[in-house]
Amino acid sequence: MKSHLHNNIDSTLKYLDIAENICKEQRLYFQLAVIYIRKGICLINLTGKGKKEIEKGLNLMKMFDENEALIILRQEIKIYTGLKFTLE
Repeated sequence: MKSHLHNNIDSTLKYLDIAENICKEQRLYFQLAVIYIRKGICLINLTGKGKKEIEKGLNLMKMFDENEALIILRQEIKIYTGLKFTLE
């Protein structure tokens, strides 16, 4: 039986998938990067996997020189996963 938390994460992942498709279609790369990161956070909390999605989102932010967003999103990742991500 799934816990309430897992049900919420599953629902969130469904909405993130829809948002991801919309962002790709409309070429909204900043928003897409945030979606990848939040999807990764959800996956880590649900399955222990999701680092690939987080790295993809962080790399997009870095590519567009979104340094302030990178600082905020790294803090968000650390708060919700306990993990620390750095980019070369």
